[in-house]
Amino acid sequence: MGTRFNLVIPGMDDRDGKSYGGKVSEILAEQEGIMTRFQENSELSAINRDAFGKAVGVSQEMSRILGACDLFWRDTLGAFDPALLSVIKKKHETADENNSRQVTAAGWKNVKFRPHARTIQFLTGETGLDLGGFGKGWVMEKIVGYLKGKNIDAAFISFGESTICGLGSHPLGGPWQVNVPAKNGQNPLVVNITDEAISVSGLKLIKRENEKLPVPHIFSPAREQWIAEDKMVLVQSASPLKAEVLSTACSAADDHQKMHILDAFKEERFYVCEKDEWRNGI
Repeated sequence: MGTRFNLVIPGMDDRDGKSYGGKVSEILAEQEGIMTRFQENSELSAINRDAFGKAVGVSQEMSRILGACDLFWRDTLGAFDPALLSVIKKKHETADENNSRQVTAAGWKNVKFRPHARTIQFLTGETGLDLGGFGKGWVMEKIVGYLKGKNIDAAFISFGESTICGLGSHPLGGPWQVNVPAKNGQNPLVVNITDEAISVSGLKLIKRENEKLPVPHIFSPAREQWIAEDKMVLVQSASPLKAEVLSTACSAADDHQKMHILDAFKEERFYVCEKDEWRNGI
């Protein structure tokens, strides 16, 4: 899925390790073939090509994905929006009246998803799906479910270094411990996870010449702008998918949406890093 995936299963021999690793690779490839917009033959690409103005049938798996997207869109009051593809493609262009209209015409509000019929339709030509901020969490849930089904009681999974899951306990006892540095590389937040996941969202760091420059990559539908604040949001949850989606949604949310998210997701823990210090909340 265009990023690094690491899986550590303590105490496993090479033969079993290759077997489990092979199955996990199959899960990753299968889900990428469904959810990526960067492959012309993926199911998502077919939807983006064909769904404007007519209902397009989707697979059972894609129907589950779209149902989860719809639920998160509602539960975050639109802070999580997987239907902003045209806005993402225009991110490097100067905003003008046409671009403002594009923001208004895009988004999940212009998606007609019928779960029982398993069809999707776009109501505007500017609408399109991009499952960044969702896909890693969805796949992580699949992999955790597979490992639990094989009675694996301890594992550590890192997906792109931004979504991490600790299954069971550390082999030396106690929880898995993850240190997440502040933006200055110091003052880490120490997070203990047992059968939990964390996900971190913030500005991307793009290496240019000899320095890393922060680049906005999360769009706020409520504010109609790219999020340029130099901060990080971390969400800890028993669900890798919730952690992944909510870290993105909290980065994009306005104040009203943030309050709603905190009220709607009481089981999750939220942290924000600003001015090189971590604190509770968003």
